[in-house]
Amino acid sequence: MPPEMSGWRFLLDENIDPKTATYLSKEEIHAEHVRDALRQGADDEADVLPYAREHELIVVTSDVKDFGGLPSDAHAGVVLL
Repeated sequence: MPPEMSGWRFLLDENIDPKTATYLSKEEIHAEHVRDALRQGADDEADVLPYAREHELIVVTSDVKDFGGLPSDAHAGVVLL
């Protein structure tokens, strides 16, 4: 598959192993980890969501408390694990 062919673009939250971003990138799927794209300890509402929206990234997280009840216009997509 040509690079970026899938069209899926992910931002992995801090609670996701950073190695997952490396693996997805090797599979030619765009994946950024919050630690690398922003910084360790980035605030979900003030930092993570605006960055994800601006770059049209789907947030992958296990943080149901902060991301579970968001309205659909607050993000480009959320995958709750």
